[in-house]
Amino acid sequence: AETTTIMGGANCMGRMADGIRTMDATLDHVFSGECETVFVDFLKSLDAGTHEAVIVGGPHDKLDELPLPDYTQFYEQYHSFCSHDSTMNSDPACLVYEMARSSLPRDRQVVKQGSQSNQECRSRSPEHVVQELGVLLARHPNDVLCLAAPSNMSSNHQEILQALMEDHPDLLVTTAQAPPLTLDDARKLREAGVHTIHAEIEALTTTFLMAMKRSVTAVQNIA
Repeated sequence: AETTTIMGGANCMGRMADGIRTMDATLDHVFSGECETVFVDFLKSLDAGTHEAVIVGGPHDKLDELPLPDYTQFYEQYHSFCSHDSTMNSDPACLVYEMARSSLPRDRQVVKQGSQSNQECRSRSPEHVVQELGVLLARHPNDVLCLAAPSNMSSNHQEILQALMEDHPDLLVTTAQAPPLTLDDARKLREAGVHTIHAEIEALTTTFLMAMKRSVTAVQNIA
C-alpha cells in the first residue's frame, strides 16, 4: 500500500509550510494553521487524491466546540517504549492542555514591555476548562499538568487554576510565561497553583528580540 507522509505543527505556520514542503519531495502534505476541521476532511477524501501540497486551516472562534483530545494511544506507546528507560522515567510525560489561542497571525504576536496579557486571545470558558481537565485527568492520570496559552496567564486563568487545585491538590502545574515577569506576577502564579514556570527566552540579543517584534531587551529577558 502507498504511504502518505504528512506534517503539521507550530513550525509549519504561514510561509514556513511552503518552505518545509520544498525541502523534501517525499513529504506529501503540510498542514498549516488550525487544522482540526480540515484534517478530518482530508482523511475522509484521502482516496480522491485532489488535495494541495500545503493545506491551510482557518481559526476556530469557539474553542469550547473542539473535540476533547484522546491521548490513550500516546500514553500506551510512551509506557511501552519508555518504561525501561531510566532517563525517561525520571522525566515523565506531562498532560498538556491548551487553555487559549492567539487571535493574531504569528508574525503579529507581540509581547509589549510591562504587559503580561496583551495579545488578542480566544479562550475556552472557565467552566469548560475545569470540566475537560477533570475528564482528562480521570482518563489519563498524571501528576504533572502543562497549560498552554499564547500569552501570560490572566487573572481569569488564575481563578481557573485555583478551582482546579481544589479538586486536584497534589497536581504540579507548569506553564510558559514571557518576560518581563515581575516578582508579584510570580507570587500570584504560585498562589494559583503553578509549580514550574518556563521562561520564553527567545534570544539573548536585544537586536534579535526587536527583529522578532518582542518589545523586551536581553537584560529584561534574564532579569
